Amino acid sequence: MPGLITVQTLDSGTTEHGSIERATFANMLLRIGHWRRPTFIVLVLTSSFLVTLLAIWHYQYRPADSISSFLHPSAAPKLSSSEHPIPPVPLECSKLQFNRPQGESPGLAVALSPGELLCRPVDPNMPGIPKLLHQSWKNSELPAKFQRWSKGCRAQHADWEWVLWTDDDNLKLVQTYFPWLEEAFLGLPGPIYRADFARNLYMYMYGGVYVDLDTDCLRPTDEALAPFRIPVVDATNTTSSDEPVDHRGIAVFGRLGSDETFQHSIPNAWMASSPRHPFFLVPMYTTKEVVQKRKTILRHLGGIPSAEHITGPIALRESILRWKASLRDLWDEVVLLPPHMVYPYSWKKPGEFGAICSAMFATLDEPLCQEKLRVKEKGSLSITYWSNTHKGTGHNENTIAQVSQDK
Repeated sequence: MPGLITVQTLDSGTTEHGSIERATFANMLLRIGHWRRPTFIVLVLTSSFLVTLLAIWHYQYRPADSISSFLHPSAAPKLSSSEHPIPPVPLECSKLQFNRPQGESPGLAVALSPGELLCRPVDPNMPGIPKLLHQSWKNSELPAKFQRWSKGCRAQHADWEWVLWTDDDNLKLVQTYFPWLEEAFLGLPGPIYRADFARNLYMYMYGGVYVDLDTDCLRPTDEALAPFRIPVVDATNTTSSDEPVDHRGIAVFGRLGSDETFQHSIPNAWMASSPRHPFFLVPMYTTKEVVQKRKTILRHLGGIPSAEHITGPIALRESILRWKASLRDLWDEVVLLPPHMVYPYSWKKPGEFGAICSAMFATLDEPLCQEKLRVKEKGSLSITYWSNTHKGTGHNENTIAQVSQDK
């Protein structure tokens, strides 16, 4: 039988199916492998131990992440930044000149126009969160309370840059750097959906910190994130190298309340990231798929899902669960800060604080709200007053009127 002949060839040294030299070499490899096996096992165990120690040292500074118990078995969609690469800065940018606003109060983050930012190259390997504040509104005319809170955030970040995106700017961002998403972006049911979706693009393209306009910044971001060893870096460093870099991305979100089963427990009212964090590809791909599916007649008969479900906090939480289930978090981190850091006031359980902490009511009392919530003692980074300026697929004119009045 052929099988027996082959074995005999190796044992007896005959050359019917191989030379004596080949058999001798095979036996030598077996002896070396037998001698090295214990050494190999020791090396593997030692390496595993060192990697574990490194991971423990690194994650000891991160907040506890108990959301892992809610991980979905469905992983994130297949992601590839190379499938849709970011186009280069448009050639016409070299001919443009941008003038900074004149007469602004000193001690505020420097105002940057969206047009200037769209013409700025970005280092995708930036080792931290750039000092760049993003905010957005339907146009450049902010309601009175929003204007005051926005200036407060800029005052807490005097050495940062600040950009206010409008609905038109968001479309320009998509057309310039995300043309593959333009059809999905325009196919969303209304402006609030597109405004929510654009926040993911700010973070992926430029990084920095996005802050809702009904948010009051209580501390500088870099100071608040320092205990968690989350680096904040100069946004104006645009030097980029073609050399490959082992770059770890980081994205940061806040929790709302302690009930992690609550669908709104990870709002998109505040987010921070290093540029090109691959996590933000998850909501991009997911939203594109949702819009594509909704083109069918049967989907239209089911009504329009809320913005929260498609591009808002419910969709964000779902994306984070998928990301962590995919284990990509082991390299490109998604960090969830404890509730008191970003959202000390929870609209889910307003209790005695609802009347004094919600921007929806004329009874809003910011100093009393902050005192009752003990934001200083807790070291809160910010507080959101939840103005709820959207309704259905558009804006809520009643609450917009409320935040347009300021004492």
